[in-house]
Formats: sequence, structure tokens, C-alpha cells
Amino acid sequence: MHRSRFGFPLMVVAGLLSSSVFATERDVAMLLDGVKLIASPGIPGNIAVFGEDAFAVVQDAGGNVVVAAAKYGWGGVLLWGHNGYFGQESVETADTGRLMVNALRWTSRKGMPRVGVVGNADLSIYLRDQGLEALSIEAEDFASVDVLIGGTERASADLRSELTEWVKQGGAAIGSATGWGWCQLNMGQDLRTDYASNLFFAQMGLTFADGMTRDTAKDGYSTEPLPSTLTNASHALRVLVQHIDRKQKLDDKGLALAGTTLSTAMRCLPPDDQLFLPKLQNVLEARPVDPHPTPTKPITNKNILERLVLTQQIHQSWRLPSEQVKAHPAAATFPGASPEDTPTVRRVIEIDTSV
Repeated sequence: MHRSRFGFPLMVVAGLLSSSVFATERDVAMLLDGVKLIASPGIPGNIAVFGEDAFAVVQDAGGNVVVAAAKYGWGGVLLWGHNGYFGQESVETADTGRLMVNALRWTSRKGMPRVGVVGNADLSIYLRDQGLEALSIEAEDFASVDVLIGGTERASADLRSELTEWVKQGGAAIGSATGWGWCQLNMGQDLRTDYASNLFFAQMGLTFADGMTRDTAKDGYSTEPLPSTLTNASHALRVLVQHIDRKQKLDDKGLALAGTTLSTAMRCLPPDDQLFLPKLQNVLEARPVDPHPTPTKPITNKNILERLVLTQQIHQSWRLPSEQVKAHPAAATFPGASPEDTPTVRRVIEIDTSV
């Protein structure tokens, strides 16, 4: 049996790639073949996983997803939660490079894919050293390769449309970003609607989110245990409904993880999403609650439905013009309601930003 530079049996690759529909367990097994530990460049951000054909590949101890993948038509995509994963130091650390090569094969469904890398000569060289055909290209030249690495972060609407159809027909795209870092560097912009990569990958059921992850090993992430299925928001929502209807019981850890997953999706999906948000809205409308936390009746992980509604209310208020924002009913308890005749105070303060 012939093996690749990494020792991955190409016969197994061909066997796994012969079918148009995989079981997620087989997908994860292929992606994590020979991968026990990956690097942690800086502080990787998390990824929102919400499509029916999307799944976590690596997570931290709190269930925040560091690496995720999705099938889309005949193609596939995979995301890394930090730009640094495409850097030479990271890709040569532990089994990060192995996961990169596995990802190229899984997303393309080819044992030896032709790879196009945008704006990263070092990664192109690294992949060639692993025996792969890797070219430095512009994102617009995606049709000349089997897998496109990078380039979606500045893709125009027209290019995103072309890439979407290409992936659907069997192309593959791999991206990396630090969502929380993007938010800090792009004040006044919205990660959900202004970041081109998210507008593209959201169609596949994945987006770069706004949270941080925490290492599970020294300077890295262990791939064991495998990610929980509750890291997928669509699945977590179904399980939550079963729990509420007392058809399936979630323990405290499961409730906390489901809450984290759902809250992340609620914060970080484009408003026009049709993969998850309509399902969530149907659940919330069918089970109306009025979250009103008080010191004697706080909203905890066990009150997950109330927590989700409160999360929705808070984030909706954040996106309103200031003159339209109203106090949440819970404010009557803390810090307390202001008298109706309280005067409005306006003050202009000058800040010297050069200091």
C-alpha cells in the first residue's frame, strides 16, 4: 500500500472519498488521522457551527470550537480559529501540519489535490515539501486548483457567489481568522455582516465567532476527547427541545455546553441566515418566556430557554440606535427604575486620543 509523505494510506483516502455522503464519525476520523495535538498561535478564536452538514473537529475544554469543517454539495470547507495557523511556526508544531494535509484531502475528496494558496508563500513551500502540488495564486484563480487556501476575507460579492457554486460542484476552501481580533481592529463594523469570509462560509453552516478559546494542553489543543455533537447549534437546539419536553435529559454539563453553542450562534450569524435562525425563532415562539432575572431568581445554565431569550433581547438592543434603546424590565429590580420626572443630562467631553 502506497503512503503519502505523512504516512496516510492513499487507499484509505480513495475509499473514504468514493461516496458523496459521509457519516460524521468517518469524516472526523479521516481529519484527525495521526493528529493528537495541534498548535495554539496566540489566542485562537472560536467558530460557530450551525449547519446540518457542519461539525467541530477540535474544541477546547469549554466546548468552544477551534477547528471546524462542513460538507457543501460535492465540496467541503474547513476553518481554523486563528490566522497564525497558516504560519510556518504553527504548521510545523506538533501535528498541525498533519491536520492541514488531512484537511486538504478531506475537503477536496482527492488523495493528491492541487492546492492554491493566497498570500502565503511559506505555506506553499511547506505543502510542496509534503509532496503536494501547491501554487501561490490570487483568489480569482480558484478554478485552476482543487483547494483554495485563504482569499475569502476580501472577496467581493461576485467572487463569493462564484466560489459558492464552485464548492457546491466539488471545489474546496480552507480559511483562517481570529474573529475577536477582527472585531478589535474593525471598530464600528459587524463581524456578522461586514466580514467577507463570514458571508461566504455562513452558507456552509460555519462562521468565525467573537469569543476566545483556551488551550487544553501545553501551548496547544489535544484532539481528545472528540468534540461533542452539542457543539453544533442545530443539533443542540433539537436536544434542548427534547430536554424541555422531558423526552431526553441533559445533565448540567450538557446544558452549559448547549447554552454556549446556541449563544455563540445567536451572536455571530448573519441576520439573513436560513440554516439556523428560523429554527431557533420557531422554538422561542412556541415556548414563550419572559426572562426577568432577580437576585433571588437568577438565570442560570439550567434556565437555558430564558437565557437564550435574554441573550436575544440584549443583542437586539445593542444594534438599535441609541434613541431607540429602552431599559430591560429587569432593570426595575437592579439598578432600579428612575422616577418618571428625572431630567435628562447632556454633557460633551473632549478626549485627547494622542495621549
